[in-house]
Amino acid sequence: MRRGPKGRRPAAHPERGAVLVVIIVLKVLKGALFLAAGVALAVFRRDPSSRWLLHVAERADGDPRLRLTARVLREMSHGFELHFSAIVAACVIAGLALCSEGVFLWLGYAWAPWVTIVLTGVWVPVEVWELFRGFSLRTFVLMVVNVAIVVYLFLHRKDFHRRVGEETPRD
Repeated sequence: MRRGPKGRRPAAHPERGAVLVVIIVLKVLKGALFLAAGVALAVFRRDPSSRWLLHVAERADGDPRLRLTARVLREMSHGFELHFSAIVAACVIAGLALCSEGVFLWLGYAWAPWVTIVLTGVWVPVEVWELFRGFSLRTFVLMVVNVAIVVYLFLHRKDFHRRVGEETPRD
């Protein structure tokens, strides 16, 4: 068994410094917001655009000259329905992923920082691209925060020692 300084066993989880706690809270809070948005969109769904397109399509369908327009409007309505479902699914998936990142970091799993590094780092090139297309302070701040999270977790990745199946440490 590997021993740390002064012959002690390494900690079963990282010391939860202030920066790590902030990262965990941000991940879980962001995840909760995405989940809430997905649930709200699914439960309190109001689809006036789709209904309006179908209404116009029904009115146009009686006129032979507008049959093609009616068909296009019905297709657009169907496309809107599919697009809306994709937004709901994306919100729920993003929310679950973000909450999971926070929980795994809190539990101190050895692989948790790598998951967060990959899932956070994958968006940095998109944010850089957005900055080149048109500077936005919000995008710049988000990019800086995401880069800081990736760098912090990369530098402290070895502080995570807990393996799957180990007992949860008592805090």
